Amino acid sequence: MESIRNDNYPEIILALLIILSTGLNGLIAYFFLFTLSRLNCGKDSHSNHGLVSGNSRLGGVAIICSLIFGTIINLSMIKQLTLSNFKSEMMDLIIFFSLLISSIGLTEDFSQKLSSINRLALLVLMVITSLIFMNEILPLSLNIFNIYNLDSTPIIFVISVVMIVGFINAGNMADGANGLFALIATFFFVMLYSQYESVSFLTLIVGLVSFSLYNIFTGKIFLGDCGSYFLSSLIAFLSLKAYQDLNLPIFLFASFLIYPCFEIVRTILIRFISNAPIMSPDNLHLHNYLNSYYLSLGFRSHIANSLTGITIAISTSIFALFSFFILERRDSGFWSYLFFSEFILLTIIYMLLLKKNIVDKKA
Repeated sequence: MESIRNDNYPEIILALLIILSTGLNGLIAYFFLFTLSRLNCGKDSHSNHGLVSGNSRLGGVAIICSLIFGTIINLSMIKQLTLSNFKSEMMDLIIFFSLLISSIGLTEDFSQKLSSINRLALLVLMVITSLIFMNEILPLSLNIFNIYNLDSTPIIFVISVVMIVGFINAGNMADGANGLFALIATFFFVMLYSQYESVSFLTLIVGLVSFSLYNIFTGKIFLGDCGSYFLSSLIAFLSLKAYQDLNLPIFLFASFLIYPCFEIVRTILIRFISNAPIMSPDNLHLHNYLNSYYLSLGFRSHIANSLTGITIAISTSIFALFSFFILERRDSGFWSYLFFSEFILLTIIYMLLLKKNIVDKKA
């Protein structure tokens, strides 16, 4: 009996931490995280994931469930759960199509048999369908299109599809270390909530914080393809919408999302140079090398994994959040400078870690 209490003690402390820091919404999120992490389905296999194996891939499902139930409860508590508000908060097209795209990832989380080509084809089809119904978020006024006289809507449509599909894949790449992509998404939605003050954004932030704590401290559940597809598509669509609504610099969004952007660009360039298949998965990402570095310092696997996610998220996107709120920067020049500085810094760190990894293998 004593051993059972000792085994449950860390879980109880974590539950209290989540509930105290996030309130009722955190309790809802914790319930779904705790329940889904113990299901026998949706478990990861060693061959399909770079840093962890044997744990639940259903963290994205927990976040989506906590978003839906949390938003309904919040609107009920403030007595705004009318049909019109419910539609504007929960049935918004952006959330709907993000959920639709996440279903591709959910299928992969359960079956783990969808080929990369099939997933890419489904993603392209879903994104094209989404933009047909949400053509008002197309960035027709983006300066780069005007500079190169790309004022044709079909051309901009195709470029937007490529950008969104690319970012969804980039977000999926970043779901390899505890808390990494979830923390990046949290910083991004904190920025957006300050501009829109949406109940859904607030509920999503609480869900992401709860997931990050549970993921970092236990490692029993991670986003999976469903979670990374949902968050990535939601971020991509909302970036286009916020660009139209708020007239914010495009590099502001890129600075918040620098790590996924870095990884997709680096991966494509290296595979192109080495003549490797573009869609082939690998474990050669910066977070893989940083995880190996922490392991070489003597940290246990779970701690090294969590330190990897925290280190990258805090050392990249946090600068964008700081600049947005503390420095109150809105000028385009600053954000382009910040983005390229972050990109160069990540490149240098990647080369150093790659060199160390090669030296360690030779030794």
